[in-house]
Amino acid sequence: MDIKNRRYMKTRLIVVLALLLIMVQGLWAQTPMTSSGENTWTAPMPAYNIQLHAEYWGEFAISYELDGGVNHAENPDMYYEDEEVTLKAPSKEGYTFTGWTGSNGDTPQEVVTIAQYSTGDKNYVANWEAGHDPELPTGVEDVHTNDIQCTKVLMDGQIFIIRDGKTYNLMGLEIK
Repeated sequence: MDIKNRRYMKTRLIVVLALLLIMVQGLWAQTPMTSSGENTWTAPMPAYNIQLHAEYWGEFAISYELDGGVNHAENPDMYYEDEEVTLKAPSKEGYTFTGWTGSNGDTPQEVVTIAQYSTGDKNYVANWEAGHDPELPTGVEDVHTNDIQCTKVLMDGQIFIIRDGKTYNLMGLEIK
């Protein structure tokens, strides 16, 4: 549930509780409610005992240090202590994500879960390794022709092979 919906639900809960107290006062009590502290009211109820209990779960911030990367759209900026949150991997062109460090420790972890009932603000740092982009086809780096090493390059979102100073597409056609 996102933050707007949670705030809406909290507001609705407060309104429902207030209406319930007004109803209790108007229907059952012969004397008006009296304030007995902040957000607390006392209403005499001759034949009924009603106990109301409301819980508020703390909300905490999550910050990210991405070193030029792009955070996953589903990674939240806030979390509530009554829910579990699992972070998704960010992305960075030309780099492989090796894991998060920060509030989870100094060893990069690709899967980080903020456990239910955790409290406090969290900070996570994305760790990267230069090299293969996991979105690109694999095995291109190992292309050999007549025992001559070929080099894979990424230009304008496409993969090309450079061999003997000439550039080829993945179909083997020379690019002029």
